[in-house]
Formats: sequence, structure tokens, C-alpha cells
Amino acid sequence: MSTAYFIIINDDIEYDTYVSGKNIAKYAGQLNQFCASHGLRTVDFFLYQDFSDFLDEDLGDSEHEGDEDDQYAQSDQNIADAPEDEQVWFDPQQGLDWLDSLRTKLNSEQPAFSSQALLDELQEYREVLEKTRKAGAMWHLEMDF
Repeated sequence: MSTAYFIIINDDIEYDTYVSGKNIAKYAGQLNQFCASHGLRTVDFFLYQDFSDFLDEDLGDSEHEGDEDDQYAQSDQNIADAPEDEQVWFDPQQGLDWLDSLRTKLNSEQPAFSSQALLDELQEYREVLEKTRKAGAMWHLEMDF
């Protein structure tokens, strides 16, 4: 299984939000650097991830507990203590504006990591966000590992 970025909508919707997101994930590091160097928000700016789903239910029995360096157990506890209802949602227009700027710059500069598959995926994200805007909903990205 490979990593992918996908769109989550904060409302019940009646349209397909599926976008593979694998190209975004594959080039996330380069995309983030490209965005930062061009004054754009990064892909990760729009990311919300609840990592508590990946943690042990009982953090007291963490496999890292008692290790010489107990930083992992402490980090897991801090994540688990984060309030569940503090999800970050974005106005679809923010995403649309970002995607338009990013695609324009990628088309103009054609960095080595950019490909038609990546541009197509960004266009698919745009189509989902346009439907989200029309529905009056909000969104954010999450990752699938």
C-alpha cells in the first residue's frame, strides 16, 4: 500500500470526492519546497491528520516505555491528549486559488518532478473543491498510509 493525500469534506455530500492522491504524496517534499520558494502555501498546510488512530489504546503500555530515551512515549501521549474536535477546515476557495496558482507555476517552470500525472491529479482536486464550494462545505486533506 502506498501513501496518498485525499480530500475530506465536513458535510454529507452527494458527489464523489475520490482522487488517487498518490502523485501528490510521492512528490510532497518537492511540492512543499516548490510552494515555499514561490510564496505559496504548502501541501501540508492543508493537511489535518488525527494520529491517535495509529497509537496504542493504552499508552501506559507503550512499547517505548522504559526505554533509555523515553521521548517516543511522551510524544505519543501529547498527540493522544489533543482534543478530538479541533479539526481544521478550509474554505474551498482557498484550495481553488492555491491549486490554480500552483498549476500555473508548475506549467510555467516545469520542474523535474512535475509530470502530466501530477498535473492531472491537481486538476481532479480542483474539480472536487469546486463541487465542495458549490455545496457550501469545508475541506481539508488527510493522508492514507
